[in-house]
Amino acid sequence: MTTAIKQLGKNKFGQYFTPEVVANFMIDMATITDHSKVLEPSCGEGVFLELLQQRGCKNVAAYEIDSTLSLRFQNVRYESFVSAVIDEKFDLVIGNPPHIRSKNLEDDLNAELSYTPTKFVKPFEKYIK
Repeated sequence: MTTAIKQLGKNKFGQYFTPEVVANFMIDMATITDHSKVLEPSCGEGVFLELLQQRGCKNVAAYEIDSTLSLRFQNVRYESFVSAVIDEKFDLVIGNPPHIRSKNLEDDLNAELSYTPTKFVKPFEKYIK
């Protein structure tokens, strides 16, 4: 992905793509088995998905708001996690949520988030088993 495209996404969606070493560290800290049910609500370029797949974790639900990211993973739903209807429970929620100033959000996304620092984290409680 070119630097210009990355910068555009960063400005529009608050994207900061997680370095593999950081994702590995986070996964190492979690208790994950090949039967774990995992939610990745902001998968970006898919670093967590790739590493989870390498570790044998097959049951991963992933969301990405930016449909211009062409990921090779079939379990990615290209929609906003915040407004998605999810009826599942998960053993683990892992990822790197977006960070963006509310003044830089598009109007519809700003309204959806009513941007407070806990807005992205709070909804996860209902998805944990």
